[in-house]
Amino acid sequence: DAVFMNVGNRLAKRLVHLAKLYGQHTPRGLRIGIKLSQRELGELIGASRETVNKQLRTWADADVLDWGEDGQIVIRSPEGLETLAMLSSL
Repeated sequence: DAVFMNVGNRLAKRLVHLAKLYGQHTPRGLRIGIKLSQRELGELIGASRETVNKQLRTWADADVLDWGEDGQIVIRSPEGLETLAMLSSL
């Protein structure tokens, strides 16, 4: 994936996978039930913490995701994130 997909697609794909494994439905969206640092997310997808931070902020501004009070990622638009992840498979 690291060779053929851009960072956004790789991150979306990883978050969708984590949501399937650890997702918990909440009124705000699908909360990933484990806390990962941006550095750890970067290591999972082969990107820097700074690049992950920039992508997460972009998605937060677009209301695709947000952070819960505990710092865990809350996917507000699972369909939107899945679309980004699926684009990487084409």
